Amino acid sequence: ENYPPNQECTWLIRAPDSIIEFNFLSLDMEGYPPCYSDNLIIRDGANSLSPVLASVCGRYPPGSIHSTGDSMFLHFSSDSDVNGQGFNASFSKGCGGLVHVDRGVLTSPHYPQNYLPGLNCSWHVMVTPGFRVSVSFQNPFQIQGYGTDCSSGDYLQLRNGPDGSSPILGGRLCGSSPPSVLQTTDNHLHIRFVTDSSIEASGFKLIFEAHNEGRISCSVFDQ
Repeated sequence: ENYPPNQECTWLIRAPDSIIEFNFLSLDMEGYPPCYSDNLIIRDGANSLSPVLASVCGRYPPGSIHSTGDSMFLHFSSDSDVNGQGFNASFSKGCGGLVHVDRGVLTSPHYPQNYLPGLNCSWHVMVTPGFRVSVSFQNPFQIQGYGTDCSSGDYLQLRNGPDGSSPILGGRLCGSSPPSVLQTTDNHLHIRFVTDSSIEASGFKLIFEAHNEGRISCSVFDQ
């Protein structure tokens, strides 16, 4: 359904001891930049006076948006004219953390710009019990790893379970050719992204969804 006219909504996202990564899953709003009609303003801080990170409208979502601190303030407004379906988005800690939703996006920090050296990021994705986690990768995918099974340099590793001791899912990933789809056997997925001190690249963007025998869960949980 379309959102109502003349709406004013605000959200405050907090992630103690971390930055925040915000990703759009879909976008359908009136207007186009600079978004004088309906808009979603994303601010780098805890209130409406914080610096603007992005002003969003239209149908073409931006890439990942990152805060510089532990808070992100969102303000959505609509006028009395044309309305759309709005937006759907996910957020997580900027480099790791628990992600408890049934559909979302995770990226390397600063994607699609180059990630930083010396990273060791771990995410635990948890979807509805009884469902599996299905993962697909987007382009560009570029991780500067080398050697057999990405034994040197940077790598991305997915595991079939909740933590770093769970069975490896698909081996270490690096280079520019990710697998098409990976799927866990239960509702937990562990992701680890490690970079060394030398050459960086654009990194990765993955989409995860809860699946169960051909069905996709529509449930959403708070993080």
